[in-house]
Amino acid sequence: MNKHANILVLGAGLIGGVVAEELAKSGAEVLVGDRETRKIPGCKYIKVDFTDHDSLIEIMSGGYDVVASAVPGRFGFGVMEAAIKAGVDLVDVSFGDGNPLTLMEKTKHAGIIIVPDCGVAPGLSNLLVGIGMTKVEKPIETHIKVGGLPQKPMPPLNYRIVFSAEAVVDEYTRKARIVKNGKVTEVEALSGLELFEFPGIGKLECFYTDGLRTLIDTIKLKQMDEKTIRYLGHAERVKTLVETGLFESEPVVLGVKPRDFMEAFLSSKLRLRSNERDITILEVEVKGESETIRYRMLDKFDEKNNITSMARTTGYPLAVVSILVAEKKVEQKGVVPPEILGADKKLSKLILEELQKRNIRIEEERLKNKSR
Repeated sequence: MNKHANILVLGAGLIGGVVAEELAKSGAEVLVGDRETRKIPGCKYIKVDFTDHDSLIEIMSGGYDVVASAVPGRFGFGVMEAAIKAGVDLVDVSFGDGNPLTLMEKTKHAGIIIVPDCGVAPGLSNLLVGIGMTKVEKPIETHIKVGGLPQKPMPPLNYRIVFSAEAVVDEYTRKARIVKNGKVTEVEALSGLELFEFPGIGKLECFYTDGLRTLIDTIKLKQMDEKTIRYLGHAERVKTLVETGLFESEPVVLGVKPRDFMEAFLSSKLRLRSNERDITILEVEVKGESETIRYRMLDKFDEKNNITSMARTTGYPLAVVSILVAEKKVEQKGVVPPEILGADKKLSKLILEELQKRNIRIEEERLKNKSR
């Protein structure tokens, strides 16, 4: 970092804590805001109620070079709106329900930058799509596969939760938007089951999830989809839970919502244990008329620093892009999704170089398309 940037990090959980510590290591003055304080090396703290919009705007108006937001998804859109009111640049990883692109005009009018969905997927996946679009002639399709997994299948679902139980349940219940024959189509969660092999891991399965996000609006291709990766057999077992109604949001017995119970139960029983290790797998393909460019990442638990792979691959893109925004290296105003950063050759090169310094490595492969 070229100067001592003044950065506010909102959210001090699994991701926010890693982001704050990384920014402090990079030379920034970091203030961490959350509902509860947590000791993070090199950082100061302030108590923040994410539901108090006026107070949030006041805190964000403190003259920061950038705000890095790692708040729970349900608060993400509100934080973006607060950034506009506060007139401060924002890089966000919350993956909330609202479409950040609807804030484009307000963001431009405020003269600020909002980089939404800047994690691993959406985030790094979108960045790679943006890069790939510049490298193939006449792009036609893009396909994303991504998953955070324990290093070995763990019964009973061959899985461990490596981020939030709420987000995991969303993957199993929220309809997924894909692009088919140039049209946006909704498909059921857990559908589109596909078996494939990933180098160094072996046979895996993946299914549709709603992770295209801004790509649906910013990039026009005939086919686009995102699938979540799991070990073999996972989807079938989860489908049984879904079909029995265990993820429904309406109370059914004694006023209890099955989804609330299952989120708490899964978080308790399936969360990655302190003696367990995780991996993150990402594969992005951009297919052109004559060739396909493929990006692959296999990231593992950081033994030296005791950081999960999911926290690394989600948090470090947020930290790196926050630094670039603080240093005024992102010049475009408005809502700037990661795929737009990817289309900028200079910026994308900087981002990938900074991620590589943090041992997040992306392999690129060019494949000739088979003639039909």
